[in-house]
Amino acid sequence: MGAGHSSGFCLFLFVCCFDRNRLPLRPCTRAGGEVWWCATATHGGAAAGSRQSAGSGDVTPDFPAGWRAQGHPGDTFHAGARPLSEPESRLLARLVRRLRPSATIWYHQALALVDLGTVADRALVRRYAAVGGLPARRLGFLPGVATRWQDRLVRGGSALVVKRRSGRLGARGAARQARAVSAVARYLVAVRSM
Repeated sequence: MGAGHSSGFCLFLFVCCFDRNRLPLRPCTRAGGEVWWCATATHGGAAAGSRQSAGSGDVTPDFPAGWRAQGHPGDTFHAGARPLSEPESRLLARLVRRLRPSATIWYHQALALVDLGTVADRALVRRYAAVGGLPARRLGFLPGVATRWQDRLVRGGSALVVKRRSGRLGARGAARQARAVSAVARYLVAVRSM
């Protein structure tokens, strides 16, 4: 269980993809724990129709664990000048340090898989993948990703990446992904009660 959550769990859902429906971070209670969700961290980029942060960097490779310089300002995968150089990355890092979530699901653009690469609890990935209808696969090493950093920071927690299918999700697809999130929450309750 993530630090600071002596009973129940804390699940953080983070949608890291272009989304014009910019919704604020919202907490709610489910299955004896906390579920927090955030529609996007790149509000400035979303408003401009870009995946970039306000500082013209990509939030995805901007975290300290395994960070390395890549790209140039304005490039799709520019990692910023240094780890946590983007204001949105610093905000997310502060939020993760504060919440210390038992699990975080980071949603990204289309590759249609759930990544086994950096997650601490592979059963969590397999549960989400089975219910969400996506294969569980390893993407390989990606520099500076939030999940690796978070899994090192939050002992007993697990951060995973869902690479959604391309195109609009639609009502059926959204319902299926919601069932996968519920399956993760039930899994966390079961594991925490052992």
